[in-house]
Amino acid sequence: MACICIMVIPACFKNLSIRGFRMLIKPALIEQVLTSPKSWQQLPHGKWLQRLQREALQPHWASMAGNYALQLGPLSNGVAGGCKAIEKITVHNSSDARVRADLSALPFARRSIDIVVMAHVLEYQKDPHQVLREADRVLAFDGYMVLTLYNPLSLASLTGLWPGNRHRPPWSGRYFSKGRIQDWLGLLNYEVVVEGYLGNSALSSLSKDPERGTSWLLQQAPVLRCCYYIVARKRVFPLKLQPSFLRFAQPAQVPGTAQARSHFK
Repeated sequence: MACICIMVIPACFKNLSIRGFRMLIKPALIEQVLTSPKSWQQLPHGKWLQRLQREALQPHWASMAGNYALQLGPLSNGVAGGCKAIEKITVHNSSDARVRADLSALPFARRSIDIVVMAHVLEYQKDPHQVLREADRVLAFDGYMVLTLYNPLSLASLTGLWPGNRHRPPWSGRYFSKGRIQDWLGLLNYEVVVEGYLGNSALSSLSKDPERGTSWLLQQAPVLRCCYYIVARKRVFPLKLQPSFLRFAQPAQVPGTAQARSHFK
């Protein structure tokens, strides 16, 4: 009987851990349409958050060379002020966009764009995988993808439990962890060049000063900040060599000189 109990208890914990993992990692593909912000002013302390993201990305634009940059979503233009691309094209469904298009079906040729900027775009998409695939399709080899997203580990996600907050930005979207986004980029063969956290621990319209509060805690644990950013670069060759790639990478063996067989003794 004791042996049976010992075998049953680990199995129970295994089932509980699997269920908890499935609840934490929800499927990215959904059916309902999410309410996305049309401007930074619609977000609590939106101008402050825009300034933080613009300042965090400012030192990295100089290393991103290219002629064409796509700014996907209505918020991307506000953080890409330091982008050095010659042509900047805003793409979203609002009337002030230069190109009005669905982000999951971009009207651009393959490998024709050098930089893609997505500020708080993936949180409000029905199929964020498809949006990433479309951005990857139009992005040139060695091009750059710049992403900013909300951090699910921050206390900002708890403020969405307040009545009236669940159906308005930013709480109307879905929060993806930085590690999960990096896994998605890795599958598309991207190398993360720069990443980091920014902002305070909470975003609430009730607080007048977003800088006040848990500054000491955030210095010790930056993972609790409300947002994060990622700068990734598209690589031509796989970052991790697969066995099939190694098979073709081996040098070809030079055949030896054929020896003619004589039929005469």
